[in-house]
Formats: sequence, structure tokens, C-alpha cells
Amino acid sequence: MTSRKEVVDFLKSELPDVITDIKNGSYEAKNTFTTLLFPYVKSVVYKYRNTIDEDLDGLVNFIIAKLIYNINDIDLDKPIMSYITRTAINQAIDQHRKYTNNKANDTIEYQAFRDYDTLENLTGINISDIHDVKSSLSNYLDKEQVSLIELFYIENKTTLEIAHLTGNSLNYTTKAIKNARENFIRALVK
Repeated sequence: MTSRKEVVDFLKSELPDVITDIKNGSYEAKNTFTTLLFPYVKSVVYKYRNTIDEDLDGLVNFIIAKLIYNINDIDLDKPIMSYITRTAINQAIDQHRKYTNNKANDTIEYQAFRDYDTLENLTGINISDIHDVKSSLSNYLDKEQVSLIELFYIENKTTLEIAHLTGNSLNYTTKAIKNARENFIRALVK
């Protein structure tokens, strides 16, 4: 059985020439790069196998494709394996975060709100069933939140436009819209 150190040493000796060939446009070198790196990258991201949404081989292929796409960023004067390992771990962490967020977003509130961009769809209630939209909103939200929801979802203004209109920072406006939306959804779900 081959140790990890032996694999890393082998890759360190083989990869510089392969990377140079890829930079020079060799398609065969891309296949060689994939073949050489697949087992190594898979071993690096293996511990994330139960915390990602896609299969492990798919993630490994994605990481290798990203490495090939960014092949010009690989500096052969610096440790190649460190760059590859760091890229693999970062991608696995990103996938883990997406999976975690998707699980967290699999709630009634998120499903009720996901994909909606108008007040009719925001509430899941037919707009004709609500006689006075503003009073419906004001039953659940304060005045500032009502105006943010109206601007963002009814008038389809961007957060940047709303920030300029209200005189607030973009960061504050984004958080305030998110809070207003969450408060409104919570009130409707109860």
C-alpha cells in the first residue's frame, strides 16, 4: 500500500510537466492531470462525503475542472500540492455550506417564500382575496418594514435603489428587507 507522502511526492514530480503541457494547450495533458489527481483529491475531500449534496466523485470532478480552468493561476515556483489541497478543501467546504443552507432552507417559511417576487406570491394568497394590501402588511409589520416590502416586492425596486430612497446603507437595507420578509412569513405561518 502506498503512503500519502509517496503519493504527494509522486504528484510533485509529475505535475509540473503536465501543468506546463496544459498551459501550452495539450488536451492529452488535461486527461493525465485528471487521472493523476482524481485519487488524491478524492482522499482530501473524503471526510465531507456525508455533508455534501452531490456524490463525492461529482465533487472531485468539479474540483479538478476548476483547477484546469484556473491552470494559469498555478505558479510552478510555489508548492503545487498546497494550492491543489487548499482548492479542494475550499470547494468541499463551499459544497458543505450549500448543503447545510439547503437543509436549513427546507422549512415551511422558506418554501412559502422561495421563488416569489410579488406580494401575491409572497403570501401565497390570491391578491384579489386581500382588499387592502397595506393594511394586511401593517397588521404584521411596522411602518418601515411595510414600506420596504412594498418597494422591494410590489414596486420591484432593487436594494440599491431602496437604499438611495431611504438614505440608509446598502447593508442595512438588505438586512432590513430580509428581517421584514421573515417577520411577515412567520406571522402568516402562525
